[in-house]
Amino acid sequence: MKWSTMRICVREKVKQARNAEELLAELDFCGIDSAVVSHQTMADVDPDYGNRAVLAETAKAPDRLLPTWTILPPVTEGHYAPEHLFPAMKASGVQILRAYPERNRYMLTKVAMGELIGEVAAAGIPLYLSPSEGWQGIYSILQEYPNLTVVLYNYGLWSHSRLTFPLFQAYRNFYIETGDM
Repeated sequence: MKWSTMRICVREKVKQARNAEELLAELDFCGIDSAVVSHQTMADVDPDYGNRAVLAETAKAPDRLLPTWTILPPVTEGHYAPEHLFPAMKASGVQILRAYPERNRYMLTKVAMGELIGEVAAAGIPLYLSPSEGWQGIYSILQEYPNLTVVLYNYGLWSHSRLTFPLFQAYRNFYIETGDM
């Protein structure tokens, strides 16, 4: 008998709405009232471009589509300093932030982010983070800012309990967005 090896590749296929209308139709089909929304260009193109794009789409249904913005270090992008960012967020109806440190080439730390993350934590603004950007960054930022509200998302289909359970035990403001479950 001859044995052969077989490779199994699990590939996640996630349907992404191309615009607000498609997203709203999907929400209606699933019986969901509202959704926290990002735009792929926030990570793949430029955070500023993506932040404008998500506002353009969520403006089509502001009562149902909740926009998020991506942040960058204020040391290099001054308009992300709290005194500029927070008024802009309020004017635009943004209450949730995201960070893509690996893609945007910075460290999500007190050194790189200055006072921004401390003020985000103090204001209770949720920060969406994905382990696709690395678990070390999530652990590090929570160690520096234990009161920061972190929402974990895009964590994949494999078990992550050994990585998340310690965070649930240590940080009262650590949550998981359950769309991947």
